[in-house]
Amino acid sequence: MLHQGHVERVLGRRGSRRLGGARAILTPSLPYLVPLAAAIAASLVGFESASVFAAVAASAALCALVRIGVEHERIERRRERADGWLATRCGHQPDDEMLLARLDELRDPRLRRTLARSLRRVAGDVSSFGRPTTPAQHNRRTLRPHVEQIHRLADRLDDRTRPANPRGMAMAYRLITMGAGPLYNSSRAQELPAHLNATLGALDEPVR
Repeated sequence: MLHQGHVERVLGRRGSRRLGGARAILTPSLPYLVPLAAAIAASLVGFESASVFAAVAASAALCALVRIGVEHERIERRRERADGWLATRCGHQPDDEMLLARLDELRDPRLRRTLARSLRRVAGDVSSFGRPTTPAQHNRRTLRPHVEQIHRLADRLDDRTRPANPRGMAMAYRLITMGAGPLYNSSRAQELPAHLNATLGALDEPVR
């Protein structure tokens, strides 16, 4: 159950760290590259043949890439869990460390710009013609009546003169990144106006 003022108290804390980023994704993959370093050293002194070096290099690179993919998915699941709670104010409440980290990400002005660009790209895809090549283009026929509202949300995110409530940021992030959501799923396109209006309203909510 949501405790009154919990988000506001968490927002007032300092020293949070983000959930993701290049370091968080890449660091766990580094141990998988140790055999590659050893193979390079062995190859330089003539202990290993080129074919052995190539096999070790390929194996190490593949393992590292797999681990990078696993870490990326793990972090995105944590973001989704935190965003789901922030957006709906129901369900299992994330621990404070996770919430602090996600709130820190949602307050980043760069994320506002990224989300705004993504929405404008969707609006451009929706307004295009020809053979669909993106998820939004597959849904463009049902989304075209809502292009102006999509642009309105993009402009709101880009307006740095107005603060953006983290709850609204979480809702905007979910709207853009959920592949089964109303931006990309034609069977849910009728839900889009309500999602856009709710997100715009949440961005303007004061943080007490």
